Amino acid sequence: MTRPPDQSSPCLRHGCDACCQATRMSLTKADVCRLERAGHRDFCDLGVDGALRLRNVDGRCVFLAGGRCAAYAERPDGCVLYPLIWFTADGEPGEAGLHEFCPHRHEFRFSQGDREWLARSIAVEDIEVAARRGASAWPAGEAAVNPARDERTTQHDG
Repeated sequence: MTRPPDQSSPCLRHGCDACCQATRMSLTKADVCRLERAGHRDFCDLGVDGALRLRNVDGRCVFLAGGRCAAYAERPDGCVLYPLIWFTADGEPGEAGLHEFCPHRHEFRFSQGDREWLARSIAVEDIEVAARRGASAWPAGEAAVNPARDERTTQHDG
């Protein structure tokens, strides 16, 4: 699925690429396949935690060029949904919320469907990470809750 640029996006309106700086955006296999099908190569790294993440070049996302995303139509689900991220606390079930780092977070509008999309994406990522680490996947219904991780799609180091 490709996603055309949304000219109404707060990011584009404000010329903001803050979330693309020092990104830690995690990727699912589906994200990687979509980007590779579009011809993108050498864009991710495997972290010691078993998560695939977008690569940084000179302190910013490998796809950021001239203040715009060179992979916008195929960008990862986490990028599409940002600044909606997944929060967990003290092993409690997680919930979607707006990331404080985004200076324009209150201009975005997310539906319940977007929140469910994020939860599914996080669940898939957890299963994929567990498989890479050689661990068994979490039981059905518990995959979206991994108390070892907080702010699941956080994109920056700050």
